[in-house]
Amino acid sequence: QNEFLHACRDRSLVESLATHPGLHLINVLDLEGCSGFQAKDLKVICTRARHLTYLSLRDTGIYHLPKQIQELHNLQTLDIRQTNVRVLNVVFPRLKYLLAGKEAPSGESFSTVKMPDISFMTDMEVLYHVEISSQDDGLIDLGRLRRLRKLGVVFNRGRVDLMKFLLSQIQMLESCLRSLSIRIIEGATGSEAENSGSGYSLIDSHMLSPPRLLQTLNIRGARGGLPRWMTELHQLAKITLRETYLTEDALRMLGSLRGLQCLRFLRKALTEGTIIFRDSEFKKLVDLSFEGSYLSTVIFDNGTAPKLERV
Repeated sequence: QNEFLHACRDRSLVESLATHPGLHLINVLDLEGCSGFQAKDLKVICTRARHLTYLSLRDTGIYHLPKQIQELHNLQTLDIRQTNVRVLNVVFPRLKYLLAGKEAPSGESFSTVKMPDISFMTDMEVLYHVEISSQDDGLIDLGRLRRLRKLGVVFNRGRVDLMKFLLSQIQMLESCLRSLSIRIIEGATGSEAENSGSGYSLIDSHMLSPPRLLQTLNIRGARGGLPRWMTELHQLAKITLRETYLTEDALRMLGSLRGLQCLRFLRKALTEGTIIFRDSEFKKLVDLSFEGSYLSTVIFDNGTAPKLERV
């Protein structure tokens, strides 16, 4: 029997869920926003609802996953966003979607789960966001996930070597990867740095075979410029940039992307107060947005962004 059960914030409903006679029949369980949910409740659910294929613990008080969760052999989706779960020591052989990451309301700090052991999770399609702190964090297996469509990774600012290794693995995903998010944080505090003079420069990175089917790219916290391999991503339709401190040279590169339709400059994406969109650039751009007050002037030359509808 296929049942969907959404448990709300009421603690009494959580308690009734744990003792529900039909719990063993449930396939999909969404506990998003259930602040009264506790670790003991999750233990009961994992023991009794072993047929779960979908489990959302998003925005609950959970801070670790009990060992009983390994009983969920059929689990395909695990959502632990906005929780304090930092370690996932369980292998789910059928897992397709792992969603993680907790951001403060101010947006100034971000933490997430460590990269799990993905060597036996070859069905993975979405891995978003996971922290990579060493080459032992499953990076060597990343290139083997030939069904991976969406990838989000988080790095400590000091681990330049890991970024290079990540890109070497992404080359192996060129036929499947559609969405990529790269986020660099400060290792000491877990908050984004304010000093634009530090950090790894993506402009120096290389990929012989970049993911040419990539449609969405999100970069946050990587300074110094955009990588040249981006010019080969002709299907790239949406780009979001934040705390990248880009100069006009990067804007020229973005303008040459012939498939770009949506461009979002968020907080501290650019260094200059005035930016100019040149003639014959951004030929397919439809949606352009800016966040923050760092820009004083935006100039559009005649002939630029002829399809632009929203600013």
